[in-house]
Amino acid sequence: MRFKFHDVDTYISVLIWGNVVLSILNLLSLVRSELEASLIGFLMGAFILLQIIYIVFAIRILRLPDNLFGLLKPFSYTSIASGICLASIILIPVGFIVSAAADVILGIIFFRAAKQ
Repeated sequence: MRFKFHDVDTYISVLIWGNVVLSILNLLSLVRSELEASLIGFLMGAFILLQIIYIVFAIRILRLPDNLFGLLKPFSYTSIASGICLASIILIPVGFIVSAAADVILGIIFFRAAKQ
């Protein structure tokens, strides 16, 4: 209970459950090829919607009163860039690279927080 910041709790839950549902549907479409054609549009739309929610999450996390060991802004901005690239579909390869950078920053935040 260090941060006591709950402005993004709903976004985190939606992102987790959205990714679980999309992963299950994606795996199901791989197993049943006749579902792939019917689900592709839904999966793309849901993926874009999840990226928009991720962008909103990243913007909201900027309100955190703590600076996360000086990494709050780098994490938020790389997360926003990642969401924009992934939502654009065309920039997905760039989005994966930026997303990996955001994940590394998040990992550094977790390790630094664990030391305290």
